[in-house]
Amino acid sequence: MSFRGKILCGIAGAAMLVGNAAYSNTVDLDYQGNHAFGSPFYAETVHRTINGDTKHVWAGLFRLTDGIRDILAFCIQPNVWLNVNEDYSTTATAASADQLMNIDKLYTSAFDQVNSKATAAGFQLALWEIMVETGTSNGFDLGSGDHTVNASQAAFSAGNMFLAGLAGASTGGYDLTTYVNSGQNLVSGDKRNELPAISAVPLPMSAWMLLAALAGLLGLRRRKFA
Repeated sequence: MSFRGKILCGIAGAAMLVGNAAYSNTVDLDYQGNHAFGSPFYAETVHRTINGDTKHVWAGLFRLTDGIRDILAFCIQPNVWLNVNEDYSTTATAASADQLMNIDKLYTSAFDQVNSKATAAGFQLALWEIMVETGTSNGFDLGSGDHTVNASQAAFSAGNMFLAGLAGASTGGYDLTTYVNSGQNLVSGDKRNELPAISAVPLPMSAWMLLAALAGLLGLRRRKFA
């Protein structure tokens, strides 16, 4: 199976999800490496059933780039092929207000735990669950409802754990950006209030020589007035 242009996700939502205004309206995304999941490879194959329709698909973390910065993204539109051969819009995509709120909660409470194939697949499964099952009175569960999953035990457990955490989760931990074209709609998140690490910058040799000269002059001045 070739990865380029053939990564299948899930099903479209309804209303509009506004993208992050910090980005331009049109973005050209491509793979960071030879395929959409890049390296390290955080993805697993799963059997996912939506309203009785079962598909064997990849679930995991896309590693993409806009040519300037690396982007970690997930699919929010199942049953559509990934299409990096077409520019993406960052203005809006298919998702309801409830779906947006739960995606925000999922990122805020669980994205920091995505550190392996199983957790990345679980995060993606949780996103699909949010897109398909929003409004259910029974809560989110990958084992029941309109969206069910047959996956590795680790991915299945991670997805259900992330979904269970939504009940007490807050929002606003990440600035979310959506990417939309005729293929899959994608979402990525940048953590808020995270300052870059500040490291010590070594002084050049000329600066050390200047400091030594100043110290010498100060010593002479002290001896003169002693």
